[in-house]
Amino acid sequence: MSDPDRVLPRQVVRAVPFTFRRRIAWGDSDTGRIVYTGRFLDFVMDAADAWWQVLTGHDWHRMTVEHGHGLPAVHVDMDFTRVIEPGEELDCVVTVVRLGTSSFSLAVSGETANGQCFTATLVQAYMNTARRKAVPLPEHLRKLVEDYQQACRTATLPA
Repeated sequence: MSDPDRVLPRQVVRAVPFTFRRRIAWGDSDTGRIVYTGRFLDFVMDAADAWWQVLTGHDWHRMTVEHGHGLPAVHVDMDFTRVIEPGEELDCVVTVVRLGTSSFSLAVSGETANGQCFTATLVQAYMNTARRKAVPLPEHLRKLVEDYQQACRTATLPA
């Protein structure tokens, strides 16, 4: 059954910079009726996974199971600037801030209609899952990430 007015729980709203929208559910909140602190990392990880899926055509699960490589988080920094309440729509904007040999850093900014709520930096290492060792990002993936970085720079240049 299709309902054109139905609100989807998650969606991609912009490709560059990649913006992943989700509606904040009641289950995301704590007894203070604001988003529980622990959920913020889930929001960041969901946005990063969706970005990767749009960029490469497959999500982390498929990459790990079918290709034997993963992107575990090796470092996360996060700052909170405003509370978020159930019912709000949260946009997580993903940009690449650093690209190394076997790792890269993503900046994720959480925003609602009321303004910015958090900023996070997520560092991920490309690894061989069988050996559990970081390996260089393959050239075809590196090119996709570099092209995305360039597209973001171009998209944000002043007119």
